[in-house]
Amino acid sequence: VIQHWRILGTTSLAGLRESFLVRSAQLSLQDEAWRLAVEPGPFDMLLDQLPWGYTTLRHPWMERVIHVDWR
Repeated sequence: VIQHWRILGTTSLAGLRESFLVRSAQLSLQDEAWRLAVEPGPFDMLLDQLPWGYTTLRHPWMERVIHVDWR
């Protein structure tokens, strides 16, 4: 992730984990889909620089799509 998300520069794996991955969130089932509401964090403006989307997650093995509200 760090290699492809260039704005992170030399951020360590621990820095990525602390800044973006370890978050409080609420998961709820709404209209046949899951909704994940992630608590805002101080570096969330960097999400605009991600080279891929994160608002909808769908894999072949999933019965329902997950809609992510991160900001």
